[in-house]
Amino acid sequence: MRGLALLPIAVTFALGLASCAHPQARTEPARVPLDVPLPPERIIAAPPPEEPPEIVAPPPEAASPKPVRPRAPAPRTEPAPAAVPPATPPPAPAAGALQTAPPASQAETVKTIRDLIARANRDLAGIARGSLSADGRAQYDTAARFAAQAEQALREMNLAFALTLADKAATLARSLAGRD
Repeated sequence: MRGLALLPIAVTFALGLASCAHPQARTEPARVPLDVPLPPERIIAAPPPEEPPEIVAPPPEAASPKPVRPRAPAPRTEPAPAAVPPATPPPAPAAGALQTAPPASQAETVKTIRDLIARANRDLAGIARGSLSADGRAQYDTAARFAAQAEQALREMNLAFALTLADKAATLARSLAGRD
């Protein structure tokens, strides 16, 4: 009986050895590097030199008794560029860019910026911040911050940026004051 108990173990062992006797190794095919051809050489030929045009005399007219002399080539001169006014105005500078302006328009711009900042501060002073909603308080703070930044940009003489900030501050303050 002991022999019968060992029989399944012996059969399993024999089958295990038989399966190892015929290995089927799965290998990937050897990778052969591709022979990539070199790129063609780039040969750049110089353009042929320009030859001066030949001067050909026009054929003499039968009715004209005057001999026709060939004209000497005129010396080459570059034409002077004509002063043509531009058809379109030059592009406007980007917002926030420093730019120089004539003193007269610069003074007008500074006055406009100061008026906008004063109007924004006057409108904000007439509003009770505590009575506003959370969104209203955020807009109030934003308008006050725009006005302060406009003052700073004005001190730095960044007029384009100061004008933009002052306009935003005045617009926000006017909307908060209910004077749209």
